[in-house]
Amino acid sequence: MIFFIKETVSELKQSFPLIKSKKIQIKFFSSDKYSGGAFWFLPFWRVLFVNRDRKFNKKEWVGLIAHELAHFEIDQRRGWAKTFFVGILYWIFPDVRKKEEVQTDKMAIKKGYAREVYALAKKLKNKKIRKHYLKPEEIKSYAKKVGKW
Repeated sequence: MIFFIKETVSELKQSFPLIKSKKIQIKFFSSDKYSGGAFWFLPFWRVLFVNRDRKFNKKEWVGLIAHELAHFEIDQRRGWAKTFFVGILYWIFPDVRKKEEVQTDKMAIKKGYAREVYALAKKLKNKKIRKHYLKPEEIKSYAKKVGKW
């Protein structure tokens, strides 16, 4: 699985021009709650966290990785200092978190990963976590609207 994740990150980075030349460390963790995360700790240090315990198929893994890489591309556009500030607000205010996650889902969809993000959304059942992201029917609707379904 580790090799698959690393290869998939390398492949998908090509769809994200602002980060395709950036180094991204991949770290694995275990959690009952989270599947992954993207953190830009310092201007030169990006880390993609992946839950090694998830039983995802290839399409769902691609959906997760595309979503997390979209975070990095949005952060790159924003700049490190603003990203750091937004990151603090993200953990304090649920409405900021919702806005960030929806924006990220939409970017992954626009990059051509609508069906993968959809498959991931259908797989994840934790309502407390899912409330911050687009619902499967919203993913499909948005993807059709932007011609990516």
